[in-house]
Amino acid sequence: MHSPLVELQDDYYTASPLPNLLNKGRSVKIVHVMLSKNFSGAERHVVELTAAQAEQHEVYVILHRKAFGDRTNAIAHRFDAKVRVLKVNAPIRQWGFWQVRQTIRKLNPDIVHCHLKAAAKSVKGLNVPAKVISTLHIDYDPKQHDHMDALIAITPQQQTRVTEHVAIKCVQIDNWVAGNPADSKAASTLRQSFGIDDDCILIGTIGRVEESKAHGLLIEAVKPLLNAKVKLAIVGTGRLYNELKATHPEVIMPGYSVQAKAWMRGFDMFVSSASYEPFGLVFLEAMQAATPVVATATEGATHLASALAIKPVALNDVAGLRAAIADELARAPRRADYDASNFRLERKVAQIESLYRELLMDETVDAQQQRSVFS
Repeated sequence: MHSPLVELQDDYYTASPLPNLLNKGRSVKIVHVMLSKNFSGAERHVVELTAAQAEQHEVYVILHRKAFGDRTNAIAHRFDAKVRVLKVNAPIRQWGFWQVRQTIRKLNPDIVHCHLKAAAKSVKGLNVPAKVISTLHIDYDPKQHDHMDALIAITPQQQTRVTEHVAIKCVQIDNWVAGNPADSKAASTLRQSFGIDDDCILIGTIGRVEESKAHGLLIEAVKPLLNAKVKLAIVGTGRLYNELKATHPEVIMPGYSVQAKAWMRGFDMFVSSASYEPFGLVFLEAMQAATPVVATATEGATHLASALAIKPVALNDVAGLRAAIADELARAPRRADYDASNFRLERKVAQIESLYRELLMDETVDAQQQRSVFS
């Protein structure tokens, strides 16, 4: 059952005073803001986080109208039924941002949690009692984040960049992997639908086909290694998809897929050739699927190198990437043995809610101090 769409009616909302969160487990009202259009890693993060939080709390998510629709990569239909979905109809920028702020003021939440650039900008000047935080899905930007009460960094490197500039409360919390991996039968069926036999070695990657993912570099590195029994698949779509598909017919390019977990389980090797990857949920999905990983030395891959048991390849190094892939090919096919216990959903949600409680407890202490000063 999908999440209900809540119409923005003035009489729907009920204001509530800030609760005392000194006792763990108290329910709060949380509003997430995410104004992106297509479903990807950050959007999956919000869908899974809100579903987990809605088991105990009153949870809303504000989306832009472009997140709705029947597209396979639309966002709105993915939310749990307990999460209340709100739509901003105005164009993004000032009018849409005003609508976001008005919606939040009517809801009068305890926590406002922003995701990605437009959402962070939309709450500037919000002026409500709620504590406002943002997750750094991409990176810290003073114009986007200096008006926040707190930030969640997804890597230690991000946290360092924040604390070098401002005194905003910033905690580092890893991303997570949720659900179960696809089974080998589903992976085999998917492979066969694209003419990939079980005895073929499939090198693959999943993600937006954008410049930062450096798929051209990946193709250049892998091309000399391809033959009838070694194939390359790039799963995803984006601005460079049509160009790469037209110029590299030897590469399997199915476009956006709702079977990402089956693809990951079907890969004999997952390769990230990115020049920039803040964290990379796909790394955790590879861990979950027990798929061996080869990766360039992005911030995410470097942060996760120990968990992935890899030595990242220098950025933009075609020869180095080819050598690392060839080394893994010499051991294929195999399944990797990872310990993903530190990246469980429930563990990370608990850490996020601990930050919420800390912020709200600070608010309660401040209020008590003010009352003592003026009494």
